[in-house]
Amino acid sequence: MNHNTRLSPQVLAATTSPTRWWALALALLLCGLWLATAAALAAPGDARLKRTAAEWSEEGLQPVRVRGLDLVYVRDGANLAGYRQVWLKSIDIAFRSDWPDERGPGSRISADDRAVLKSRLENVLREQAARELGLGGYRVVEGPGEGVLALEVSIVDLYLNAPDVPSSTRVDRYARSVGEMTLVAALHDAASGTLVGRALDRREDRDLGHFELVTSVQNTAAAQRVAREWARILRRQLDAARQGSGSTSP
Repeated sequence: MNHNTRLSPQVLAATTSPTRWWALALALLLCGLWLATAAALAAPGDARLKRTAAEWSEEGLQPVRVRGLDLVYVRDGANLAGYRQVWLKSIDIAFRSDWPDERGPGSRISADDRAVLKSRLENVLREQAARELGLGGYRVVEGPGEGVLALEVSIVDLYLNAPDVPSSTRVDRYARSVGEMTLVAALHDAASGTLVGRALDRREDRDLGHFELVTSVQNTAAAQRVAREWARILRRQLDAARQGSGSTSP
């Protein structure tokens, strides 16, 4: 059985047959330079935030600052104090347009692979939301009702540096970070459908500074960290609103 080693993202695919170490070192150096350039290009700029802010302002929403989130806009007078239940109405997931790079052996991602990866991430988001919100006494429900906050969640620009999917050949994937994704969320009063607010936040997994083997274990752990933090921020906002010091008013 062929055993391939892949340095991701879009970097190097080398078999474990004898390899000249100087060539591997050069490849690693070039990979590091590529990653630095790609990170700079992929980072969300002020233009994107300004464009989103302008769109949300046109809806009559007002900006507020919420620690841990890049952008939050709310309806004037909105208050989260009355919500004790949260409905994850929808979770849509979309990969970044340039993902994946399929130049390495074993790196082709099928439609079924994409569906599996999306399903895994959706499960993580739902599990972490239920766990974190439950710590504050909030309940995740399956439908609308009085006192229910409905969330429509979109994960956009999802980029996995080393996706762990089945392959005809064994492939070891190495990366300096798991990847990145951006949350775009809309909050509505579930009973009336009234828009409460919108949020946007981009997260990139921490850069280890060196390459490590990445499997589904690392991918899941990274997704859990981000999902847990997003859910924790919501829980804190709900808590603060109940205590009369919420930041949902401009």
